[in-house]
Amino acid sequence: MILYKYLIPDRIDVLQKGRIRFTQADALNDPFEINPCILEFMEGAKEYASTKYKGPPLTHEQIEIYARQEAGRFLKRLFPDYLILSLSRRNNSRLMWSHYAACHHGMVLGFDSSSPFFAHWSRGKKTPLFDVEYSNTRFVLPKAETWTNDNVMGLFLRKSDDWAYEEEVRLFARSHAANEVLNLPSGELLYLFDFPGESLKEVIFGVLGDDEHRNTVMRIAREKYPHLRFFQAMLNEVNFDLEIEEFGPRVENPK
Repeated sequence: MILYKYLIPDRIDVLQKGRIRFTQADALNDPFEINPCILEFMEGAKEYASTKYKGPPLTHEQIEIYARQEAGRFLKRLFPDYLILSLSRRNNSRLMWSHYAACHHGMVLGFDSSSPFFAHWSRGKKTPLFDVEYSNTRFVLPKAETWTNDNVMGLFLRKSDDWAYEEEVRLFARSHAANEVLNLPSGELLYLFDFPGESLKEVIFGVLGDDEHRNTVMRIAREKYPHLRFFQAMLNEVNFDLEIEEFGPRVENPK
């Protein structure tokens, strides 16, 4: 199965370097990302503060403060350490082309989901793919003492059903496993990971993309990705749909 990554034109460096960004949750465009309902977790923290806290007995107000601080510390640790690569099952979403591909000026990369990079665990470094689940309620973070891998994974995968059109699939990685970390002038860190060149199968150019960008991408492909197939997004003549049509022969290695 091919999974898709929408990119703005400037992200041509993904092809040049063979590296793709895994993003911190707090750098995404949805403030609900990895931001669950913490009421049950706080109840567990309150029980701990009431019965097992080593120190003078706490007042009700102090217990409440302790529980909120514990929840805040937990969530704060998650944001910089657990990184997300978001892909989609769709290559013709008009909204995604608009939001993530510079209003149809960018491109979409198609990756083979059966590649070991996407399909295998790398313990302590990277997960395989997981489907995002969509709901109208936030994930409920359970009490810490009841945590298992199964009952906390939804923390990373639950999104509002407003986003269901994206048909998102996610890959997670630890920040320490990045192949390159860029420190931007703004202070933001970019974590880049190498992907196998053979896992990249398709490039789709946006309806409003220009010839210069298209030619540059194809020139890079001749050097690094001779197996790539190229497609063009086009407006449907009747409906508000995008048609994705293949063009030209596959590029070949230069003689």
